[in-house]
Amino acid sequence: MSRLKHTAITLVTAWFLMPAFVGPAGAREEVGIVEHLGSYVPPEATFRDEDGKKVTLRSLIKRPTVLSLVYFECPGLCTPVLEGMTAVFRKLPLQPGKDYDVMTVSFNEADSPKLASGKKATYLKAVGKPFSPTAWRFLTGDKGNNPQAHGRGGLQVREAR
Repeated sequence: MSRLKHTAITLVTAWFLMPAFVGPAGAREEVGIVEHLGSYVPPEATFRDEDGKKVTLRSLIKRPTVLSLVYFECPGLCTPVLEGMTAVFRKLPLQPGKDYDVMTVSFNEADSPKLASGKKATYLKAVGKPFSPTAWRFLTGDKGNNPQAHGRGGLQVREAR
């Protein structure tokens, strides 16, 4: 298995396991994984982009898309995973915005578009090579459209038919 494919599989696995390890300090929730295989995030789901504008998944997904679910102010895995993604994008011979896009969605409803904009600037700079700002989107949601509300495991975005 190629190193790039191995890294991608590791990143995806980390995202789906993250909710079991990250939570509010002092929380006494049972740790575990709840699978929602076959569940999906509807293409009509709306989020706010880095400028606070409402967008739907349908309007953003035009080509293969790397989807990462994070807290923008995460005390644990989110920052290392985003840093790992930037390291992969730095080495990836594919062209962002042409061959693939990236979508980072906060599942913390307290995260704001302003915070998303700051994170976007940080990680686009960290890639260290040309990366179109429209190729990597940082989105926020509220309780009704938050990815967490659609299930934590087995998420897939289905193409509209």
